Amino acid sequence: MAYDIFLKIDGIDGESMDDKHKNEIEVLGWRWNIHQESTMHAGSGLGSGKVSVTNLEFEHYIDRASPNLFKYCASGKHIPQAILVMRKAGGNPLEYLKYTFTDLIVAVVSPSGNREGEIASRERI
Repeated sequence: MAYDIFLKIDGIDGESMDDKHKNEIEVLGWRWNIHQESTMHAGSGLGSGKVSVTNLEFEHYIDRASPNLFKYCASGKHIPQAILVMRKAGGNPLEYLKYTFTDLIVAVVSPSGNREGEIASRERI
């Protein structure tokens, strides 16, 4: 299935030209994990433990969002809200996943370059 991914970050514009996601960051891939530590002992049922939540990571082509992402990371500036949307691509696009994150900071900026036919360099945030 072909899909589009967009990330709208308060105070940071991307280069998306999409009508519904104009000036948002076009995301190439992302990852976010929530892990429930749990145990199950015979006769005791399932016990819940501590929840581990990882940082949201995403990758995009270096664009006009990049300098601000770098600045926000270097300064520790807080971001009020970011919204990640996944959408089925094609003639009748359908937004099927939406995560809203609040009170964020940019923890890591990792730009990289590649001359192997890539249209632009990427960075992982």
